[in-house]
Amino acid sequence: EGGGRREEGGREADKMPIVVPGACTPLYRRKRVSTRRGSGQYWGDMNEEGEAHGWGAIRWDDGDDYDGVFKHGELNGRGTYTRQSKSQFLIEFEEGKPVGKGEMYENFNSKKEMIVYDVEFDGSGMLEDCAPTVKQRKRLPDYKEAMIPVCGMLSGPSGGPSSYDHIHPVSGELIWARPSRADYVLFNAEDCRGKIVLVRRGGTDFTRKLSAVQAAGAICMVVVGFNPDEKKYQRPICCVHTGAVGGDDLPPELRSLECNIPVIYILKCLEPALQNGGCTAFIHFDAKSPPGWKSGALYVQGETKKLRNPEGEAIAQWSDADLNFTDEKAMIGSNGQVVLLSAKDRSGPPKVLNCEPLNTHFKSRRDCKIGILGGDFALYEFRMSFGDVTWMISKRYSEFDALDNVLNTKYGLPPVGLPPKQWFGLRDPNVIQSRHDGFNLYLNDCIKRPVLVLSPELQSFCEMPEEVINSFKKN
Repeated sequence: EGGGRREEGGREADKMPIVVPGACTPLYRRKRVSTRRGSGQYWGDMNEEGEAHGWGAIRWDDGDDYDGVFKHGELNGRGTYTRQSKSQFLIEFEEGKPVGKGEMYENFNSKKEMIVYDVEFDGSGMLEDCAPTVKQRKRLPDYKEAMIPVCGMLSGPSGGPSSYDHIHPVSGELIWARPSRADYVLFNAEDCRGKIVLVRRGGTDFTRKLSAVQAAGAICMVVVGFNPDEKKYQRPICCVHTGAVGGDDLPPELRSLECNIPVIYILKCLEPALQNGGCTAFIHFDAKSPPGWKSGALYVQGETKKLRNPEGEAIAQWSDADLNFTDEKAMIGSNGQVVLLSAKDRSGPPKVLNCEPLNTHFKSRRDCKIGILGGDFALYEFRMSFGDVTWMISKRYSEFDALDNVLNTKYGLPPVGLPPKQWFGLRDPNVIQSRHDGFNLYLNDCIKRPVLVLSPELQSFCEMPEEVINSFKKN
């Protein structure tokens, strides 16, 4: 994959390397290239002469990288130049040299420590060799509320059935992948962990993109279209094919794909609302989308944000107040617009998961399948409900104790403790009532926390019906 080989007489052969597996066009390649800045590995568009030409990304041997427009083998056009020293430039290039006005970011990986400058270069030298002629510090941009209509992308094996089973609501910080086409192991993989990663369409197929993004630990991939004239979502709906991922340049762990995170698509014309990443967003999907579609909205939160809810739990979903942009009660419609609810719409209360205590009865240990020494044990009964669905569960103290251990170990929740253990007086009516009330308080604390309600441990303990679990996943 070098820059070619020389045959007798000095004639250069094999200027163009082989097409990258998963490439969307025959002119998308990967190749070792040399620029005025130095040598490095390139992924992107090339011309017939084997030169970097069009949109691409290069990572030089010293670790710096550039993601943007090339022309005849050199940086030519607008792009993002990132230094290992944690400074980043968004500026125009001509013949590999920065020129004109742009922006410089220091400590760009941390919003608390980030500093932004307006800069200007005169094109007299390479970026690493010259200082900007103008460098003026500016205040950090204020993130503005935005509502962006989005469309979920299907997932399934090539030639097999596809579904939206991987689609569910997520919330987190937005960040652009580097390279922005996510066509290789992400340069900023560590920064993408636990975040919603933005990628550009083009270059390679969605399978290769998701493989790189998912390996970085992202919680969602947002694909931004490349056609600015595209104004509506259209069929055929984009699909991520699972299974083998082509490319001998990929590490072994990226060569097979299972779709484990939501993948959504947004139009190129809506990209400005993403505000270059760094802001916090919540993505939701409509319970009733048009047949064959999974429509929803990406809500970009403004500067004021709540990191914790009143109970001190890390917030997992936006509250009604986060989506209330007017004095009237509001909701998000299928097209991403805010829809005011009528009085009739407000009259019906939303479905809520409830739990209430029923009876307590004792069971002999001799009735257990496994012989256990000792006397009888108490079973505490509860009625669970979600909308019109109602069911009963019976649990003993040891089952509550096992649940509490796993929830605290895995999630650090809930803070409400269990009733204390007792060895005597277990048939005392006052003790029975006190324990039952304590278990009921514990369960109700668990089921009001989204992160626990969506956990398989609590769902199994509460013996939730499949239709209830599916409703949580959809909403």
